[in-house]
Amino acid sequence: MSERSPFYVWASTAVRVSGLLALMLVLTWAIGKWDVDRIEHSYEEMISSREAEAVKQIQEDLSRVFREMSKSAKAMASAPELISSFRFRESEAGSREKVVRATSTFEIESRGFVEVYDHAPVLLAWNGPVFPIDDGVNASGFMTESLEGVVRDGAERTALVVWEPIRDGTQILGALRLGTMVEVFMPIRNDYLRDYTWGETWTRKLGFPVEFEFGSSSTKAEEGFHSLVSPLGKQVGRVLVSPASALDLTEERAGVYRDIMAFWLTLLLGWIITLATRKLWISAGATSDPFARIKMAHLGGYFLLLAGARWVLLWAHIPSRWQTGKAPLAPLFDPQHLASVFGMGALRTIGDLFITSLFLMLAGLVFLRLTAAVRERAINSLHFDSAESFTRRMGIAIGIHQLIAIGIAWFTYSVASHAVMDSTLDLFARSGLLPDRLTLVVFSALLLVVFFAILMGGRLVWVLTDWLRLDLSRLPGKAKLMVWFLTSTIFVSWLFSVSFSDVPWQVFLGTTFALVLAAAVSPIQPARSSPIVSLRHFVPIILGVSLILFPMLEMSEDAKVRIRMLDAAESFQEDKDARVMFALAQVLDASASTDFAREFVELESLDEVERRFRLDSLAEESTRGFLLTALASYDVTITLHEPTGRVLGRYSNRVRRMPRATRDAADRSEFELFGAMYSEFGSSGSMIEKLTGMADQNRFRYAGFQGDPSGLPLYVLVRAEQRSLSESASTPFPKVLTPAGYYGDRYTDFSIAEFRDGVLVRSQGQSFGKSFLDPNILDQLRGDPELWISERIRDRDYNTLYNLIESPVQRAGSTVIAIRRRTTNFFDQLYHLLRVVVAGLFLAGPVYFGGLIWRLKKKGRATNQPKRFRDRVLNAFFSVGIVTVLAMGFVGLEVVTGETDRAIESWLKQHLERVEETLLLEAKGEELPYRVLDRISVDSLSARVGLDLIVYHFTEVDQASRPELIRDRLIEKRLPLAAYEALFFDGFKFVSVDEELGSFAYTAGYRSLTDERGTPHYVVSIPTLPEQERIEEERARTIAYLFGALLLLVLVVMVTASLLANALTRPIVQLRAGLQSVAAGHFERIADVDSQDEIADLVDSFNTMQDQLEESQQLVGEQQRQLAWREMARQVAHEIKNPLTPMKLSIQHLRAAFGRRSEDGSDDEKFARKFSQTTTTLIEQVDALARIANEFSSFGRMPTHIREEVDLHRVISEAVELMQAEENVSISLRLDASEALVHGDREALRRVYINFLKNAIQAVPEERSAVIEVSTAIMRNEKGPFIESRVRDNGNGIARNLWDRIFVPSFSTKTSGTGLGLAIAKKTVENMDGEIGFDTRLDEGTTFWIKVPLV
Repeated sequence: MSERSPFYVWASTAVRVSGLLALMLVLTWAIGKWDVDRIEHSYEEMISSREAEAVKQIQEDLSRVFREMSKSAKAMASAPELISSFRFRESEAGSREKVVRATSTFEIESRGFVEVYDHAPVLLAWNGPVFPIDDGVNASGFMTESLEGVVRDGAERTALVVWEPIRDGTQILGALRLGTMVEVFMPIRNDYLRDYTWGETWTRKLGFPVEFEFGSSSTKAEEGFHSLVSPLGKQVGRVLVSPASALDLTEERAGVYRDIMAFWLTLLLGWIITLATRKLWISAGATSDPFARIKMAHLGGYFLLLAGARWVLLWAHIPSRWQTGKAPLAPLFDPQHLASVFGMGALRTIGDLFITSLFLMLAGLVFLRLTAAVRERAINSLHFDSAESFTRRMGIAIGIHQLIAIGIAWFTYSVASHAVMDSTLDLFARSGLLPDRLTLVVFSALLLVVFFAILMGGRLVWVLTDWLRLDLSRLPGKAKLMVWFLTSTIFVSWLFSVSFSDVPWQVFLGTTFALVLAAAVSPIQPARSSPIVSLRHFVPIILGVSLILFPMLEMSEDAKVRIRMLDAAESFQEDKDARVMFALAQVLDASASTDFAREFVELESLDEVERRFRLDSLAEESTRGFLLTALASYDVTITLHEPTGRVLGRYSNRVRRMPRATRDAADRSEFELFGAMYSEFGSSGSMIEKLTGMADQNRFRYAGFQGDPSGLPLYVLVRAEQRSLSESASTPFPKVLTPAGYYGDRYTDFSIAEFRDGVLVRSQGQSFGKSFLDPNILDQLRGDPELWISERIRDRDYNTLYNLIESPVQRAGSTVIAIRRRTTNFFDQLYHLLRVVVAGLFLAGPVYFGGLIWRLKKKGRATNQPKRFRDRVLNAFFSVGIVTVLAMGFVGLEVVTGETDRAIESWLKQHLERVEETLLLEAKGEELPYRVLDRISVDSLSARVGLDLIVYHFTEVDQASRPELIRDRLIEKRLPLAAYEALFFDGFKFVSVDEELGSFAYTAGYRSLTDERGTPHYVVSIPTLPEQERIEEERARTIAYLFGALLLLVLVVMVTASLLANALTRPIVQLRAGLQSVAAGHFERIADVDSQDEIADLVDSFNTMQDQLEESQQLVGEQQRQLAWREMARQVAHEIKNPLTPMKLSIQHLRAAFGRRSEDGSDDEKFARKFSQTTTTLIEQVDALARIANEFSSFGRMPTHIREEVDLHRVISEAVELMQAEENVSISLRLDASEALVHGDREALRRVYINFLKNAIQAVPEERSAVIEVSTAIMRNEKGPFIESRVRDNGNGIARNLWDRIFVPSFSTKTSGTGLGLAIAKKTVENMDGEIGFDTRLDEGTTFWIKVPLV
């Protein structure tokens, strides 16, 4: 049986695996269809089974949580520090200091809390959230045994709790309560504040709805609920499991099978791409296999395969279908972060963008690998006139280069701009050195796109250059070439920016120069384009690509900001404050909820006075947690009305109060107005309108009207009227309390203002900084109603949009809307660039270390090539510089963080001192500040100091300027344990504590107001919720400047290292060049070094050595010439002596024959025959002497060859014809079809081939038929085109011990000959800058070859 070919094995394996994957795809589809049909017939049984299994899992998990809590509680209750603290408390008459300090050492989870009680029970210490006492204190085993239960803190929070007695032997000291929250409902939901419930957790885990009711006292299962019992047998709640309907269940199961089918499809596509990639990759270096020959169609087909595979993945939603909900990579495939239709969905999400970049990377690697093979096919497919002028070909090459640059600039900028414009991410946010994960992925993907696009473009320039047969070695000079490229680039950049304004000319110019650089460092030969594993090369490459990408990102971000500014101007121009509209809609939606309706119905049974009081509270309750409470520049009023208009309840934040009857009458009048408008509106749902202000026509009020919510006889009227600019000053509202969905926060970084007749009438956002408009701007607006201006105000640069509003009704004159935003400065740009570079380092890190490990394993060293001394110096400088920069960055970051913390603490301390000073100003006589606080409200104090304040009476909250924060459990109503310990026991007057509001970290300051005994009576707290954002922004700006400066320092280090390395290694390079010249036989002095160090001494010593070597060479040369002449004389004497002997013998024989003829008179015919024979021998020997003399003469004289253009094929043909006629042998010719012009001496070349052919003929034994073949082939290497010529025979070959002496003068393997023929041939070929050699095998033959460059 014949052996199967490698291709057959490869193809059969590929087909088998592909068929198997396709079969798995079909089987999955068939099984899925069968399973879905089965579910439809056994739905009830499956639902019951799933419900029972889910309840079992939930019960087991609940028991596990209780067991872990009980274990932790026992460990805490038996802690020696806690027990000894109780002993100390008894000895110190009730002091709780030791108990507090012991409790502060307990570690609790993020949603956990711990409380320590005495036997009363009285709370002694706490840590974590505050919960009320549960029913465990009423249990029979309280203080004697472990208890389990549930505690609720209103409707906001629910926790599982464990009670554990604290014992000292048999003595009961107290009890410890450990809890963990299972339900947390936030009044506001945003990026920082989110609900946490077991119901949501289990719904996500099981895939169908799960509802919990904790604390239920019902012991029977009703309405599908199942009881939940603690390990001690106490019912702690109920759970309702609602498995999906039959339709949902079948769809869910079908989705599972579709996911499996998508998995098999992914494997199939991956297998096909792997096969194609492997085949093309291997084929690039295997030209002997006929199947491996690459054609242009193969590469194009491969690109189509990649494009098709990418489209199939997008169509099948792979891998986004597996990354939903809380999956680890779900944010990458969430369209809310990036949603673009560019590239047929290739940028649909961030994850899809990254996958697309990986496909481009694979295409780029294969293209780079196959460039040489594609180049050969391209050369054969195109035919340019070889006589075409170089200037024309150069112009074509530059034109093609510019077209490639235009394509790459458009492609890369389009991808980058869509990634920015279609994204909701703030790519340039100041969030520290490291970008967030999503931004990091976006930067990495864009870096891959730009890098491989430019690299492929650079390689394509080489391919097209080869297509044009442009010999770069014939360029008139690098300077002229650079002038051509520079001039054409600038011109085409300008022309391109004018014609295609979507791509900025700066982007095109940078891309063009990058393309030139990529072409310069990307040679056509794959062997020379292997990556160099060195940080010194990696970092500059990453920095270079980042420098190309960064302008694209920055310009796209600038365009995005301009669009936002135009949107803000349009929104502000409509005179509708987005914040107010959103806030009113929130309140009206809340009034239409079932909870609001239920509470309203519950109040109907109360008496009139109590009902009015409770309805006032209900009106206030409807604002809790909403943006309405943050409208510091608006007077807000909420009224509840009967259908007749009578006021049922009211809430208002107006500073100026009026009698209730007066307010009721005014509110009823307003109700009638808005009731009529509501009837015209349609009498359904909610209505929000904007009207002119009642007191000032230049200020506006907004009104929201909700009729008949939830079918109740009730109307809700919400009004917000703008205060005057002087009245609107208040504490800022923290962004952390801004609800999600409020789109007005898109403009928080803008300063928006409206000017009428040049005077500021209203503003929004950050302070605009001007109360009147510059007249010059008004003049410019009359010519152009939309004006963009870069302004510098108080050493800060701003980008401002001025928009002149043309109104059909001229009210008070011209109206101008101004939108201002602070621009980024140089250090901001460096910081943003650094974040892009960091993304590149994260991307290149695995590549670098993977390549490093591979080379260490395969080659035993980290690089493919030996390092030069300059490289070592550069690496040393670079490593030291990078380490220094990293150390400076770390230290700087620590310093900035520390200074920021100290600044926050100092700020808090100063403002709390100002609070105390304000109280002292209100003091009467020697009255202490705490007594002043007894008689003034915290609202008044907060308004005077302009800060949000919280006042604690001992440890509990007494007053708060924002009571909703306490009411909504956003801030705990009990003093934090760390503050309590520092103020009450450590004796500090002030302390700052790090707090968290959801995931928002902030710092709160606490200052004690002591009584006459020095004991804290009140504690005043300032939470830095609004200020923390400003502080963090300043901190981020400082860090941005720090790392921007460090990036600049890295650039300086790189440039300095290069300069220093050049300066240090220049003398060594000169010494190296001198040594190379010595090796080449040239003794030239090198220039002196301008330094007084060891290098200068070494150069002097080297020059001295050069002089001595030159003298020695002259002496040795003279001796060698003498020896050569002696050897030459010996050789000449030896060679001439050989033919003289037969000549002498022949003459002697002739004389003897002549004597015999004279003596005996024999026949003259015999003598004549002898005479002819002898004279023939003499002639032959004389010819041999002449030949010997000629050969010695040829070898001995200096080269005086006449170099001219010679057709090597004609020379070979002449030599072959001559030898065929002389030796009567057949010689086959296989000459390349192309013309073979070389520079050389025609006669010398002819002698070379005659010598080759004679040696070939003589090398064939007599018993063997001679087979002589002469062939040529035109090839190309890195130096250019050359011709290889071979003369092959089928002789005996050359023995291994003779190989080294084949081209040595006077050596020969024949008994006759001078041994100079091959030496002369070698000298002739070397004079033509060529190479000569031979290949031989014993008993098979020898092939002599030469390689000479073509003209």
